Amino acid sequence: MEIAFERYATIKEYPNYLFGSEGNIVSLWHKKPYKRSIINDKNGYRNLRFTNIKGNKVTRWLHRLICEAFHGSCPTGLECSHKDGNRHNNTSANLEWVTHKENCARRVEHGTSVKGRKFKCFEKDTVLEIRRRLASGENFNDLAKEYDRSPRIIQKIKNRESYKNI
Repeated sequence: MEIAFERYATIKEYPNYLFGSEGNIVSLWHKKPYKRSIINDKNGYRNLRFTNIKGNKVTRWLHRLICEAFHGSCPTGLECSHKDGNRHNNTSANLEWVTHKENCARRVEHGTSVKGRKFKCFEKDTVLEIRRRLASGENFNDLAKEYDRSPRIIQKIKNRESYKNI
């Protein structure tokens, strides 16, 4: 039997919490530290609602918090990926920062792409073409149908929420 010893790290923006290498969160708001409960969102990712340094209530995905605590802040244009494809395995060893294209490829490889559809990631030229066409006034819905994606995906490309590195 293997016993995992958990290491804890902090994130500057959330000084009253400890983030564990095995995916646990400990709150320091009370006299005694206690383990925070974590909930699953509709897509199967675990998230946590808590208070940031400014006193605001925020909801954050657990995998991003653990990745940030143990691998540093997310570099521009990258996103957090589960190496094994298991959204509940939020250990620091299973998380890393990768490009959107790498993460898409990994989801296809693991069979965890959105709604079971195995979309290929867009190439750089396609992303630039979508942005150009939107800037010239083309409709989100028309482009979504043409590229077999949801209008929200096309909007995310336009707003640089997806494909930030392009």
